[in-house]
Amino acid sequence: MVSHQEDFLSLKIRMDTLAKLISHHQLHIEDLRCSDSQSAALLRRLILECALHNVSNN
Repeated sequence: MVSHQEDFLSLKIRMDTLAKLISHHQLHIEDLRCSDSQSAALLRRLILECALHNVSNN
């Protein structure tokens, strides 16, 4: 039996690259998990920035 931990891969990605992938709907936020609170805080900030950018462009 495969555990859920084996379904995930730890990696590093530039925040601007991640923002571009999210903004262009090439990566969905529900597919991401953070391994520490600092990463989670940065991800939340990035998501908010992407959302604000999308709203201001519409």
